[in-house]
Amino acid sequence: MFKYRIIYCTFLSAAILFYIFFSGYLSFFTLTFVILLPFISLIFLLLAIWKTYVKFNVDSFAVNKNDEFKVDIYINNKCIFPIAKTQIKFNYTNVFLGDTKEETLNLPINSLSEQKIEYNFKSNYCGKIKFKILNIKYYDCLGIFSVTKQPN
Repeated sequence: MFKYRIIYCTFLSAAILFYIFFSGYLSFFTLTFVILLPFISLIFLLLAIWKTYVKFNVDSFAVNKNDEFKVDIYINNKCIFPIAKTQIKFNYTNVFLGDTKEETLNLPINSLSEQKIEYNFKSNYCGKIKFKILNIKYYDCLGIFSVTKQPN
């Protein structure tokens, strides 16, 4: 995210220099566009987050040692704006041993869509596994802003 902010500041500096050295409507509109673009991107992101829902299909279940198991993640975006990058941070815990592992899943969310993501795991131990979404971080299309949302 820091890299994208540096790139934006570079474009903003270039637009300011263009406005200083060239008089006219084009330089003014270029500067105005570069200044307003991140705020428009943030507004689109907030509108998309407002109508987006993320959920797991299971809270806990039992697995055998070294067995692969899958978890379905359902994402429903009812907004006309897509989300360029979403970071879902969750953990899964072996209830018997208390062994907790944390995973991060990065993915885009399409506009006006319902997505089902199948995520495969492999357990080192047998027993009951419990899943929990820690947080969901949404990024705007420019990568300048991010909004963290706690799960429902």
